[in-house]
Amino acid sequence: MTGSEVFAQTLSLIQETDPSPYGVLPLNWLNFVLAETWEVANRRREQKGLEPFEKIPVMGAMSEEIPYDDELVRRTFPLGLLVRLYTDETDTLMLDLYRREYASAVNLCDRGVAVWEV
Repeated sequence: MTGSEVFAQTLSLIQETDPSPYGVLPLNWLNFVLAETWEVANRRREQKGLEPFEKIPVMGAMSEEIPYDDELVRRTFPLGLLVRLYTDETDTLMLDLYRREYASAVNLCDRGVAVWEV
């Protein structure tokens, strides 16, 4: 999924369709969300037997594919961008709701596999 596709989903959550007023902000926001979810992405990669990312990925364009797995991206990135988009709004109750939804989505994606030794 590309950054542009994620931002289109983000805008649809608030019934907007025009990304042009936001300029380069969505790319910056994507890079914040990449950083916030990096540890989760690495745990998910390790659970799948993949090598973790050595450093936090940085996207240079909205047309790039987001380098994390599809479930993590689809569940968390639109909400992570929405939190940033909504930060300047005066409706703090909605912002709080969006923050909780984002945190819940990240936590849902961070479910681990318990290994018990007997």
